[in-house]
Amino acid sequence: MDKSRRKRPFGVIVLVVLELLLVVSQILGVAWSPSQMGGLLQLGQTTSSFLFGTALIGILITLIVTAGLWFLKRWAWFLVMLQLGVRMVILLRLYYSGQPQYVEMVLSVLTVFYLNEREVQRAFEQVPAAEEVSWTT
Repeated sequence: MDKSRRKRPFGVIVLVVLELLLVVSQILGVAWSPSQMGGLLQLGQTTSSFLFGTALIGILITLIVTAGLWFLKRWAWFLVMLQLGVRMVILLRLYYSGQPQYVEMVLSVLTVFYLNEREVQRAFEQVPAAEEVSWTT
């Protein structure tokens, strides 16, 4: 069966919603409290502009990856896993430095949960489920 004709699993829809909520959280974080992004106001105008631009690029990449998730692209699943690894390291560092980002932490944990659901993993497989090898005897 063609990937575009398969029914989108509920877990994939939840992943898309979680990623969009993460984008909203990031936008609000950049717009309302730029000083929490590594102390931007203390770093000077050039560094502040660089970090602001980096945050916007990160938001754009997340939106592209979210579209890839919606269309069941394997590369999107892989990039979300990669982003989560980086994001969780950053969130742990912020947590231990006294600047916890609880909303992003919860969204990240939920995203990991749904990415690892068997139904979601099958949706992003390159080999159709009918061709899977059975290891049972």
